[in-house]
Amino acid sequence: MTETPIDDQFAGAPPISVTRILRESGPRLVRDSLGPVLAFYIGFKLVGLLLGIALGSVVGIGLYLHETRRGRTGVLARLSLGFVLLQAAVGFISRSATIYFLQPVILDVALASIFVGSVAISRPVIGASAKDTYPFPPQVAGSATFRRVFGRLSLVWGVYFLLRAGVRLVALRTGHIDTILVVNTVSDFPFVIGLIAYSTWYGVYGFKNSREWGPMIAMVETERAALAETTEN
Repeated sequence: MTETPIDDQFAGAPPISVTRILRESGPRLVRDSLGPVLAFYIGFKLVGLLLGIALGSVVGIGLYLHETRRGRTGVLARLSLGFVLLQAAVGFISRSATIYFLQPVILDVALASIFVGSVAISRPVIGASAKDTYPFPPQVAGSATFRRVFGRLSLVWGVYFLLRAGVRLVALRTGHIDTILVVNTVSDFPFVIGLIAYSTWYGVYGFKNSREWGPMIAMVETERAALAETTEN
């Protein structure tokens, strides 16, 4: 069986554009980040801890099932679902807000280890997540550029998770639920959005300026522009 030429695979893929990728994936990532937290807060304020845990868990599971139906069930989605179920189980058993909110701190430390460790074994986690956002041709996904670009981004995310764990631990020590929720949200939403934007920009920049794939991407984009101009005329 003849393998499809790599330039034809690039030509069949969507344009490599920061704006397009952010427009298509940004709202989804914001929803996944804030949804369970907001659901917990509403339930906690209306009734109490147990309803907050229940609503947060239902929203988290619902988001996972929604992604499954769309074919986006990568390693991060499975990890997120596993944590939602574990956090809910521990929260219901302990009935302790402190233990419930201690788990995200532990998770952040675990995520930092996973992200940094994935770089050490040349299988960057951000690369696995990127495949849910853009259909990389097989040769590109296995290339040195792919490992380098997404390896650096995985390190950046790993450092962020480690710092976030420290900040959340400080908030947890106050013992005030409202303070914990505010700190958890502020340390999550704005920084995650910023990192998503940076990761998208750096990913596009890294490939377009690489010696390995840059010339081919430029050629495909030139051909697309010429075809679009011909079609308009």
